[in-house]
Amino acid sequence: MNEQINVADAKIAKVAEIDTKVATNIEPKADTGKTPVSSQIERSAPRQKVRRKKPWSWLSYVAFVVLPTLAVGLYYAFMSSDHYVVSTQFSVRGSNSSPLALLGLNALPGVATQNDDSYIVKNYIESRQVIADIQQKHSIDLRDFYSKAEIDPLYRVKSDISLEQFEMYWRWMTAVEFNSTTGSSTLVVTAFSQEDARKISELAIDVAEQLVNNLSRESRNVLISTARTEVERSEKRLSAARTELMRFRNREQAVSPEQIASVQTPLLASLENQLADLKIRKSSLSASITDKQSPALRIIDRQIEAFEKQLIEQRQLIGSGDEGQSGDADSLSLVIAKYSELAIEEQFATDTYRAAMTSLGTADAEAQRQQRYFATYVTPYTPDATLYPMRFLNTFLTFVTLTVGWLIAYLLIRSVYDHAI
Repeated sequence: MNEQINVADAKIAKVAEIDTKVATNIEPKADTGKTPVSSQIERSAPRQKVRRKKPWSWLSYVAFVVLPTLAVGLYYAFMSSDHYVVSTQFSVRGSNSSPLALLGLNALPGVATQNDDSYIVKNYIESRQVIADIQQKHSIDLRDFYSKAEIDPLYRVKSDISLEQFEMYWRWMTAVEFNSTTGSSTLVVTAFSQEDARKISELAIDVAEQLVNNLSRESRNVLISTARTEVERSEKRLSAARTELMRFRNREQAVSPEQIASVQTPLLASLENQLADLKIRKSSLSASITDKQSPALRIIDRQIEAFEKQLIEQRQLIGSGDEGQSGDADSLSLVIAKYSELAIEEQFATDTYRAAMTSLGTADAEAQRQQRYFATYVTPYTPDATLYPMRFLNTFLTFVTLTVGWLIAYLLIRSVYDHAI
């Protein structure tokens, strides 16, 4: 009896062991309505092992990292040309200064009046105009320096490239930096031979200096031209005033109306005195005789009448006597008024002419000084050695960059593949 119980226990334990192995090796499935016997048979059936394909092979690393790095290394080792760099420093200076400098405010922004000229030079060197000016002044085409056969294909340009396209290439091979604090500018030129780098720097500096001289010359010409125009205008005005004054003197036959007045005043006083004496004599004679038709009285009356008529004529020469009328054109008052107007105009024209001549003298003195000048304190030189390209460093950076990119792509694709399964 005990042996039968032990045999039964052993069978039960064996079945439990089989169920445990099946449960651990086979994933649970949803209830399909099958009988327990069929489920047990299905669970006990052997399952084939599924192999997962690798989402990313090491051949991709060779294709996307090793081979491009090897190509870059071969390019830098056998094809790339040496790059020679020349750094030139210059500054645009001037004799004129800002009015704020008199107050000790030189450090304020905008006080330095030559900063605008430095920016003009910077933009000029970076433009196509500098290419055209070098070709016009020196008969040298900058495109010839960068189209030589010994330059590697990545940096070589065609000899017949358009100026618009070469302008972009020129900006790539040159750089102009301006320091607003010190007022200095730095020109960096890259070429593929030592002599070419020095020659290109000299040409660029030469035409830039010519530009500054032209700006200074135009500024001086404008200053002097403005002063001379003012002098010519004041000369014409002074000449017209003097001509009118001369015509007035010729017409009046006197240097000034004051001379006429100096003659008229004593004459009027004399006529008035004589007329007063005649009236006194007439009064005395009338009191002494009774005959009003006396010849003596008639003579005195005619004399008094003549003096009064002459006195009226002389007074009419001075003025009409009526402030509501302008009077005779030959009256002394109108002559004096006209003369005063012409004299004031002549004096004002003279003062304006003197001021214009003073301004012209100041402009001439200012023009003698060069308001702007181009100062080069680091002249173009012939480089002793090449600094670029950094062949080993560039190859190493290419390898590191491609490796990092490959790892990022590998992780992304592996993550997508794992979530898909």
